Amino acid sequence: MDTSPPSGRATSAHKWYTLRASNLPPAMLAGDPRLFQEIPDDCSVVTEAENFSPLSESLSLKDPCPKEEAELFECAGKDTAVSVLSRVGRVDIETSTFHQESVVMESGVPLYVALIRPEEVLPVSLRIINLVSRLHAKAIVHGNVTPSAFRWNSERQILFSDFANARLAN
Repeated sequence: MDTSPPSGRATSAHKWYTLRASNLPPAMLAGDPRLFQEIPDDCSVVTEAENFSPLSESLSLKDPCPKEEAELFECAGKDTAVSVLSRVGRVDIETSTFHQESVVMESGVPLYVALIRPEEVLPVSLRIINLVSRLHAKAIVHGNVTPSAFRWNSERQILFSDFANARLAN
């Protein structure tokens, strides 16, 4: 049991429990058997984005991923962003307050521009333009449209994988 407060929070007499995939309530697991494994504390980084750690062939832990960013993933939708399967964080047992720290999400494969074949450059570019247009139609401004913000999913579709700089348009 981890009794330290979440990073960036003042220490208090409250006890903190770290939620890991193996002890999340079944309702949060949505029946996905890939989430029943422990999230290793020493996950190595497998992409150029330092906040993604592998859980399995198809799942990653995005850490940090605050609540606001996870909500933007959900607002963007599954046709625009990789799927967030579960939120991971700490619960203050005295106040029953959940403090989100990260999310478990579909991994996908990083979009490496140098590996895109010449005949795929135009379709990939058009897909990225379409994704940005879809975000704007949902009043989301991404704020960092770079190759590291995208991943190929298992159906070979390009999707957003990072909303750290995104915000809702006013």
